[in-house]
Amino acid sequence: MEIEIFDNNNPTGQILLLQIKSISKIFSKNNESYYSFTIETKTLKYAERFITPFILVVCPVNANPLKSFYIWLQDYIKTYLDIDKSKWRNQKTITLHIPENNEMPGNEKHLSFISKFPIRLYSLSEIGKISHELSFLEQGCENNLKNYTELIGRFENIVNLTKNTDWPKSNFLLDNYIIPAIRACKCIGYCDKLSKSDLNFFKVKQGWIDKKEYYEYSLRNIIHNAIDKLHFYFEETNYDLKNFVWKEYNAHDF
Repeated sequence: MEIEIFDNNNPTGQILLLQIKSISKIFSKNNESYYSFTIETKTLKYAERFITPFILVVCPVNANPLKSFYIWLQDYIKTYLDIDKSKWRNQKTITLHIPENNEMPGNEKHLSFISKFPIRLYSLSEIGKISHELSFLEQGCENNLKNYTELIGRFENIVNLTKNTDWPKSNFLLDNYIIPAIRACKCIGYCDKLSKSDLNFFKVKQGWIDKKEYYEYSLRNIIHNAIDKLHFYFEETNYDLKNFVWKEYNAHDF
């Protein structure tokens, strides 16, 4: 099946491809964190061909109450199989580990998150380019105050790129780094005197030194910290890190 996520009866363009398997037996867990399900390797190889998230859905038809279990195949392949079972493509079948909390109904938000992967992938490519531009502009700020206006534009682009993407850390990064950096750029670039409101805003931010002679240094530090923290957006495609988190903490995106 192919399904599209709707928001209040409005189409979103967020698509999921489903490979649905029914089973008559009771679907039981092999340990405390996942269910095991064996599937032909060719299905996973087929799933790899798509950018659109490809979801395996296992439906125990005799379950009471009725429910289904799912796993995002492309991400599972990159996070687990390619790292821990690197020769899996030579096998005829693969036993998948489906996380115990990947069940429906009741997990609509997770499936919506998965469906936004192509949007996040596009945003990642743009943020990567902007990150390079920000570093270059920051280096020239002391000699050219106009660079701060350019920095503001780049940071605002990041804000727009991260809207409606469901990145877990996005709001934290925006509130603590990106938005403060935009405000810091305006204070320096427009040569504005720091207001009481500005001081109250900045003094709780990382890198701020609450002494007048260090105000400009602190503002530059806030801008630098924002550029430095952009790497957190790339964690979604850091599959070695995701593999570690899955095995140590049973935390996953798939």
